[in-house]
Amino acid sequence: MRKPKPPAQDPEPAPALETAPALESAPDLMAGPGEHIEPVTRAPRVARTVRLRQWVRRHRHDAAAHLLRGTCYGLGTGAVGLAFWWIQQQL
Repeated sequence: MRKPKPPAQDPEPAPALETAPALESAPDLMAGPGEHIEPVTRAPRVARTVRLRQWVRRHRHDAAAHLLRGTCYGLGTGAVGLAFWWIQQQL
């Protein structure tokens, strides 16, 4: 079996998330009627396509091996079935 590859490193670390202080310790952050509080901005997540490309890059060899194995099983099963059909036709 192949030795597993180490997990891929992200090219740049995600920025730290801002955290809102607890509402008990900061009563001025509570909105009254007609007031609006800006939401805490969060760090952008890595795009789904980027994660998908990284996953495909890591698992490409394994996927090709499974595809080849499945194709061989299918061809072998078909050949055996064809041979048995031919033998039945000869009887």
